[in-house]
Amino acid sequence: MAQSSAIFDLQKDDFNNDGYEDILLVGNNYEISTQLGRLDALHGLLLINNKNGFFKVLENPTFDIPGPARNINKINIQDKTYYIVTINNGNPIFLEKIITP
Repeated sequence: MAQSSAIFDLQKDDFNNDGYEDILLVGNNYEISTQLGRLDALHGLLLINNKNGFFKVLENPTFDIPGPARNINKINIQDKTYYIVTINNGNPIFLEKIITP
């Protein structure tokens, strides 16, 4: 799954609050030759750390990051964490980190 399209940025963070860093991947490439078509299979991918040195894909994520995503920036506002994903020639996508018990 992590090789389904071009990756342009990643963000390490403990997304599931288990004490281990996970990885959010974003990408896609629309700027390649028209003979090859677009690389657009990635809609954001969250890899969850299995605590043994490997990662598993989060199945059925609650987010969708379509388009040629380029950067992820993490910000904190009033004790909440957000991730801003920039899209080439498009509007940014804002994701809120949900703290689960």
